[in-house]
Amino acid sequence: MKNVHKLVLVCFLALMSFKQNNAQKTDNTFTLTGEIKGLKGNLYFRHPDKEYNRNTPSDSIVVKNGKFKLTTNVSKMAMIRVFPSFKGPDKKLSKIPKGGRGYFPVKCGAIMLYVSPGANITIKGEAKDFFDAYPSGDAFNDGLAKVNKLMYPMYNKMGNLAVESTYAEDEAKKEEIEKNLKLSLKNL
Repeated sequence: MKNVHKLVLVCFLALMSFKQNNAQKTDNTFTLTGEIKGLKGNLYFRHPDKEYNRNTPSDSIVVKNGKFKLTTNVSKMAMIRVFPSFKGPDKKLSKIPKGGRGYFPVKCGAIMLYVSPGANITIKGEAKDFFDAYPSGDAFNDGLAKVNKLMYPMYNKMGNLAVESTYAEDEAKKEEIEKNLKLSLKNL
C-alpha cells in the first residue's frame, strides 16, 4: 500500500512539474496575426531578444494572400518595427529617389508595435504607398495605433514630396515642392 501512495505522489509531483514548465513556456510567447491588403511579399523584423550585426539577416514573417501569423517567445516588453523587403513587389512602400539609390527613411514604411510575454496582437489594414495598417490587442498597441493613424498619412505626404523633388527638373518646381515640404513639417 505504501508503494501505491508513493507512486501516486510521484505521479502527482511529475504532473505538477510538467504543468508548471508548460505554463512558463507559454507565458513568454506572443502571437502576431494580421491581414494587410495589397501586401505581396514577406515581412521582416529584428527580434528583441537576439543580437544582430551588419551581417545578421532580419527574422521573417511569411505572408500568404496578405495574411500572416507569428508565434514566438519574448523575454520582456519591447517595441519592434515590422517592414517589407526593399526589393520586389512591396518596394512601393519605400520612398526611393530618382536614380534608385537608397531611400528616404519614413516611419510610415514600417509598422511599429509593442510585443510582450503573453501578448496577442493583431494588425489589419492596407499596403498602399505606405503602411495604412496598425496594431491592436492591448492598451500599448491601441494607443500607438491612434497616434500613427494620424501621423502616417503626414509622413507619407512628406516622403512623397521628398521623392518628387528629386525628379523635378525645373528650379521653380523644386522650390514649390520644398515650400510644401516645409509647410508639412510645420503642421506636424
